[in-house]
Amino acid sequence: MRRGSRSITARRAVLAAVCALGAGCTITTVIPVPEGTSTYDQIPAGLAAEFRAARVRFLAGDTAQARAGFERLMEAAPGTVPFGIWWQECEAELSDPDTLRRRSEEHTALHPGVAGDILAARAQADPIAAEIWIARAEVRDPDCVWVHHARAFLAARDGRLDEARLALERALAADPGHLPSRRLEVRMLARDGLSEAARMRLAGWVARAAEDPRVLPTDLAEARLDLALLSLGAEDPGDAEDQLDALDPQYVEAWRYSAARACVAQERGDLQAARRHVEDARALAPRQVLPAVQEALLFDDHERDPFRARAAWSVVRELAAQSDEFSSAFETLRARVRIERIDAAAEAPAQSPR
Repeated sequence: MRRGSRSITARRAVLAAVCALGAGCTITTVIPVPEGTSTYDQIPAGLAAEFRAARVRFLAGDTAQARAGFERLMEAAPGTVPFGIWWQECEAELSDPDTLRRRSEEHTALHPGVAGDILAARAQADPIAAEIWIARAEVRDPDCVWVHHARAFLAARDGRLDEARLALERALAADPGHLPSRRLEVRMLARDGLSEAARMRLAGWVARAAEDPRVLPTDLAEARLDLALLSLGAEDPGDAEDQLDALDPQYVEAWRYSAARACVAQERGDLQAARRHVEDARALAPRQVLPAVQEALLFDDHERDPFRARAAWSVVRELAAQSDEFSSAFETLRARVRIERIDAAAEAPAQSPR
């Protein structure tokens, strides 16, 4: 049930500032993700128990011991990409980017192969260096899903969207159940404004990823947060709240989590909780546009405080002018219109006939 025009306006404003996810209909279909077929993602049966044990150590915060466990797994099965990804996650926590890159390249030198090349590419800060490693992997196996996924990821990150779509098509043709490629597909759909299609596919992705021990906890938590935002855009605050309750906040950006909680609270009509979450988000990310927009909307549409609302919209205008996000122009225009409306309302009594 719709709560009213102010609530809908606030929700759309929030989602536009996050990732241009427009409002849509309530989800009717969850598109499942099939099981993967890539040999590079299969965990050898004899190593499954050791993998789960190393994963448990990582989740418990024993990163050094977890890294040692994943290193043993990489030695035993150097062609299994997920072993290397979890090892890189540990290494990233325990060392610096240069060390991670060097150690990834050393592993590849000792164990030449597609998986090693892909791991070396993942560790590169320079996209050109990453492309060189990807090209090496492609020479070894032109049909490897990870090769096409890596190309799609780099192209999407650089804004080369046609190239990204082509590479993503090749990745999904190689393995329709490849979770990293399916996750990138969702991002591309959302970027293209196809929010309901993105939501249906992301719901299926989360359902499968939640049962897959190969998925990093950060990836699952971020997917749940994105699904919560999509659900808010589809006027389904119940599902949004379920996704936020299910995720572990330590694995997502704290300000984004607080901003999403503020959206849900506002939809529920709990303005006190919405105010608390907005204040948290503003404190955590004072230069981000989204929390500033939420604060301005609370002052303007709910608390009806024109003085504080005008000050808040002025902050939004300033932050949006400094931002290179694609929604910044929209927020700049919105702030200007809101400020003009507040100023006009303040001048009206003085101009009215006595």
